[in-house]
Amino acid sequence: MKIVTAEQMRELDRRTIQEALVPGLELMERAGAGIFEVAQSMAVARDRGVVLVAGKGNNGGDAIVAAEHLLRAGNGWGPVTLMLTTAAEELSGDALHHWKKLAPLQPHIVRFDPHKKELMAGVLAGCGLIVDGLLGTGARGEPLSPVREAIELINAAKRPTLAIDIPSGLDANTGQPAAACVRADATATIGLPKRGLLQQSALDHVGRLSIVDIGIPESFTAALPPGCDYFTVEDARALLPPRRPSAHKGDFGHLLVVAGSEGFTGAAVLCGQAAMRSGTGLVTLAVPRAVWPVIATQCREVMAKPFDDWSAAALAPWLEKCDAVAVGPGLGQSKATDALVNWLLENCAKPMVMDADALNVLARDPARLRNARGPVVITPHPGEMSRLAGKSVAEIQSDRWNSATQFATESKAVVVLKGARTVVANPAGGISVNSTGNPGMASGGVGDVLTGLVGALLAQNISAFDAARLGVWVHGFAGDLTAQEIGEEALIASDVTAHLGAAFCRLRQPS
Repeated sequence: MKIVTAEQMRELDRRTIQEALVPGLELMERAGAGIFEVAQSMAVARDRGVVLVAGKGNNGGDAIVAAEHLLRAGNGWGPVTLMLTTAAEELSGDALHHWKKLAPLQPHIVRFDPHKKELMAGVLAGCGLIVDGLLGTGARGEPLSPVREAIELINAAKRPTLAIDIPSGLDANTGQPAAACVRADATATIGLPKRGLLQQSALDHVGRLSIVDIGIPESFTAALPPGCDYFTVEDARALLPPRRPSAHKGDFGHLLVVAGSEGFTGAAVLCGQAAMRSGTGLVTLAVPRAVWPVIATQCREVMAKPFDDWSAAALAPWLEKCDAVAVGPGLGQSKATDALVNWLLENCAKPMVMDADALNVLARDPARLRNARGPVVITPHPGEMSRLAGKSVAEIQSDRWNSATQFATESKAVVVLKGARTVVANPAGGISVNSTGNPGMASGGVGDVLTGLVGALLAQNISAFDAARLGVWVHGFAGDLTAQEIGEEALIASDVTAHLGAAFCRLRQPS
């Protein structure tokens, strides 16, 4: 799914109206209906009702349509209040048309008055859901009165909040929030995701992001410049290869995992088990002999093999047997690790995913990646990316897309910059921003699960960029399934592995 600027989205709307001959009234109807569906999916106190705070633009019109759907639906919703920051007679165009349709349903109408803050605050604080329809993607700079006061009162109400298209006060292109900016629990963006919604600076204002399809023709979106995509379940489903009824384990690849050291045995086990849960036929876990007894007792399907050293003589036969390599989790930092990583880069022609201590080795001379014999995926968190790129963590986080893209281009490796809205950058150009995952996944060992998952996909002959994109989506979705079941606070890495099966099942379901 393409990620667009505000200007690109307006052009898509224009073309849909003028060339596809879909009236603007119909687009607004579809948007409002989609917002209603997102509201229906939110866990809120419906009996306390909903307050839709509307401006005079198209976002206000969308809120008016959503109010109509709420009033007609019933379905446990309490009073529906439309709070207008403008006089009804100032509405125009499509918004005015839908206002006239709404009036016979007799919604509760409140004219927002910034001079009666206590009264306005009381209306907002008493509801089960606030819908923000104040400002759209064309707004820039600091919101003016009375919108500024409305935003401040929405945030002060501390009620579940759904933003229409973009939280009011957020720049749709840069993701920079104004001083007065709605902090939404969810955002229902219209048509396609806007660039600003996916930036690090915007995440705490956007909340859970949903895309409302309003029927923009696919031929119009296909004509947009390539290179910036939002990776969704449909994208993931398209990359998962079919499995023939006559297949055997040799058809699904053999992954060699090189991991583990004293004090870090769990990382190796998590990586190997995740790989085994991700469709590969065989997983060999190469570990130092000193920790092999501990690791072997935790492995059943994974074949744990002890090594006395990481010499070429010891590893070369295993490179011949495997189809892909995962290296780094729990390896420790030593001269032996340095030698191992360098030798793999120089001698391994098989696809490889590198994480954790392998990245710590690379950070001392990132240029070595350019000379890797085979395709490489690296999966740094912001701290590791900081060391690789020679920038501060703050610099990396302030411009995650360019940081990942620049390093991918320079190193010729696929870069998975982990974190909220994980970014996958292709050395050939283009980025993919992930749509799954939650804060509960900020937990030790979760990255080791991702390494095993990506390695397993590489072993199944999926290209480096596609294996990274698909792996990140499945990993995040397994984390989301875990959070739905046990909550974010209790989520641990082995829970993510346990839910990989359900995540893959989702992709096998018909679209």
